Amino acid sequence: MSKNPRGDESLPDVSFTAIAIDLGETTGIAFLKAIDDVRTTSTKNPSHVFPIIEAMKPQVIILERFPENRSLPNVVEWVYGKLAEVSILVSPGEWKPFMKVQQKSSISTRNRHERDALDMLRYYCITSLKMEI
Repeated sequence: MSKNPRGDESLPDVSFTAIAIDLGETTGIAFLKAIDDVRTTSTKNPSHVFPIIEAMKPQVIILERFPENRSLPNVVEWVYGKLAEVSILVSPGEWKPFMKVQQKSSISTRNRHERDALDMLRYYCITSLKMEI
């Protein structure tokens, strides 16, 4: 990581961008840009994540790992297959128990899928970047 303009070398560079995606019937998306800009959104069409990824050009994509025996709608399975190749996969058994004991974020979300995406993003930031968002 390069030195942060604020002088704190433990923080990622301000150009750091990460996206967490909770695929499903409703797909939750959380993104972090420039350390302190965190937002969430959701869509009924999972393939809508691709234009967001293209526009944001994240350094990291975090995706919840699906169990191998789970049946998924075709579009969700297709998007998952494309994203799994370029994403950090986290299982619900990793991030959910960890986030359950963390203090809740003050960032508001509109639904459970946005909250799950935000919690996966927070899990990644806490465990990998050693920073809270």
